Amino acid sequence: MTRAVTAAERRRDCIALAVVGVGFFAYIVSFLGMRTLAEVPIIADPAHPAIVHFTNLWYLSRAGIVIVIVGGAAMAWSFWRYVTRAPETP
Repeated sequence: MTRAVTAAERRRDCIALAVVGVGFFAYIVSFLGMRTLAEVPIIADPAHPAIVHFTNLWYLSRAGIVIVIVGGAAMAWSFWRYVTRAPETP
């Protein structure tokens, strides 16, 4: 027997999916930025700004991973709420 999914459960799922999407986007942006930095040779004078830029991209990638984990936890919590919900009475 399947239960109907409520609007609140759909909203939770959509929000969790959006959070995961934002995390993946942040990680991809940082990956592409780091790859661009790796392809360009660093000259002695502008090395410091390149290092600062890489550090910022590294923090962005770590934030993206954390956001994906939070979104995954929200999805798991939403599924747990659905599974443990009391059955509907006819």
